[in-house]
Amino acid sequence: MPADTNYAFRYFNAMLYTDQWLTAPVQNQERALNMAWATINLLAFRGVKRVSSQTDELPRDFMSDLDMDAIYKAQCEIAFSLLKGDTPEKLMETYLIKRDTLAKATVEYNNTNIPENLLAGVPSVVAWRYLAPYLTDSRAIRISRAS
Repeated sequence: MPADTNYAFRYFNAMLYTDQWLTAPVQNQERALNMAWATINLLAFRGVKRVSSQTDELPRDFMSDLDMDAIYKAQCEIAFSLLKGDTPEKLMETYLIKRDTLAKATVEYNNTNIPENLLAGVPSVVAWRYLAPYLTDSRAIRISRAS
């Protein structure tokens, strides 16, 4: 069960520089929240789904530390990024620029370290901080012995 526009309004109303969210049409807010929830559902969370037929990744069993409020805040942060047009693909392009020229000045970049949140498809670093404690380690492997 994702956060709704009422939750998002209360969340953003208490923050600075969120006028773009607060003045956006409700339909756009709803679309952004739905897209954000879909983004969250693509992530690999610790624990197991409560019911095998469950379509959403959350809630999960064996995650006693899960704070759904943190998940809703992450959803809001992702939705706000998407509403502003900051998609992971667009943000990742800035890391892939090799050379930038302005007038007579040229700067070369060696950006081989793309942030983990963008690789996971999350456009907001703030959202990533809320989500990271509940995610599996993307570098870990699970080993089981066949008998």
